[in-house]
Amino acid sequence: MPAPPRGGFLFLRQSDMERLFERVEVLDKVKHKDLRWFCLGKDCPSSCCYLPVSTNIILDELVSLSRHFPLVFVHDGKGWSIHAIFKLSNDKSMPCVHLRPRTGCALGEEKPLACKQYPFFTMGLEMSDGKIYVVPKKSEKMAINMDLGCPGFSQTQGEPVLQDGVLNPYFEENFVAPARTLLNRWDEMRQFVDAVVSNELIRGGKFVYKDEEIPINYVDEVRLTALPRDTIIDFREKGYLRYIYAHLASLQNFIRLIKVKKGSPYTNGR
Repeated sequence: MPAPPRGGFLFLRQSDMERLFERVEVLDKVKHKDLRWFCLGKDCPSSCCYLPVSTNIILDELVSLSRHFPLVFVHDGKGWSIHAIFKLSNDKSMPCVHLRPRTGCALGEEKPLACKQYPFFTMGLEMSDGKIYVVPKKSEKMAINMDLGCPGFSQTQGEPVLQDGVLNPYFEENFVAPARTLLNRWDEMRQFVDAVVSNELIRGGKFVYKDEEIPINYVDEVRLTALPRDTIIDFREKGYLRYIYAHLASLQNFIRLIKVKKGSPYTNGR
């Protein structure tokens, strides 16, 4: 598989992942029988809306997320994926561009599945070179994992995580169901990304707006249109062309992130 193109920005989020997933445990009906959770919102001392710079996504959400975030190809040293970019700074005082004071996420049901699932997930954690990597783990029985580093967990406040020894339907519907979708549909995204990479369509370049230059990895439209006819037909039949052009259109959302980084209030305008 080709190496990352020179000039492309690799939105590595390893330090963010280490902070968000510091106390991971598999849900246990005995150990966690009294565990409760609720979102602290604006009072949270380590908000999950402030730490990550980006998150990986799946095909099911690519088109809808392209309206809200720049979607770029990322190589983390192991392989390629597509990330939705939340902000252009590692500054922990700067939240995701769509977080609103007092009201929370402005995206509602269109926010990324990775955001919906937290602090629950069905993705395994692997150690490599002393660092934590989040990777899909499929099995006949998928264990439900929790990040107990989230301050919303306690023994006294919020919804009980377990009811009569099984997961509370509230958490199943609102958190674990999105996590299962991420896991179950991951292979489809992997196949799409592999097709783009194997056809050498990814190019390293820059998104330029006024005096800002953002290094990115994106699909080269010239290379795309030069593909053999059979490959173009295959891409069209699989829906890949739609995803590619949604990715390209999403890059204009960098303007919004640049404006926020420079101190301008959130705006839907360009």
